[in-house]
Amino acid sequence: MKLPEDAWRYYYAPALAFATAEPKDGRAATDVKVEIHDSILDLLRAGDWTAAHRLARELETVFREQRFRSDGLKVVAGESWRREREPRRVGR
Repeated sequence: MKLPEDAWRYYYAPALAFATAEPKDGRAATDVKVEIHDSILDLLRAGDWTAAHRLARELETVFREQRFRSDGLKVVAGESWRREREPRRVGR
């Protein structure tokens, strides 16, 4: 199945927007950090989604060794995600 030319835009554009957002734009409120490997960052900034995906597939092993996902992205949960939460009480 052949994908439309900009199909990877729908995959990478939200991650790029989140990774490059200023903390006041909502990132701090969500307490999640998105990182993009330097190898594909410039391609994504240029809107060359397909080339970024293609390069990510070539560098999958490198990405995994550097604790990125195979797509070149890394999602890191902040402190609020690591804290133990009180169990919910049923009926309250």
